[in-house]
Amino acid sequence: FEQVGLAAVMYNASLSMYYLLRIRFGWNASKLIKTERWALHPIPIVCTLTTMIASLALGLFNSGLFDCWIAPFPQGCTESWRSSDGESDCIRG
Repeated sequence: FEQVGLAAVMYNASLSMYYLLRIRFGWNASKLIKTERWALHPIPIVCTLTTMIASLALGLFNSGLFDCWIAPFPQGCTESWRSSDGESDCIRG
């Protein structure tokens, strides 16, 4: 699942937030540990797992040319948001 790439981006943001709090705002280690436990680790994990499970349950994952991603099926079909009359010839996605 390419959706795991979302976790990498969010962990990068968490690391940036950690350094911002530590260096710029001068937070001490005990204050940062509390923040890590409820925000810096859980938020990326929960967001990634939630979108993965919801997309899997809704049948949104299809071949996205080079990986498994949220994509229309079959490839090349017209999605409702792209058509002028709001009709779709996609089976799913």
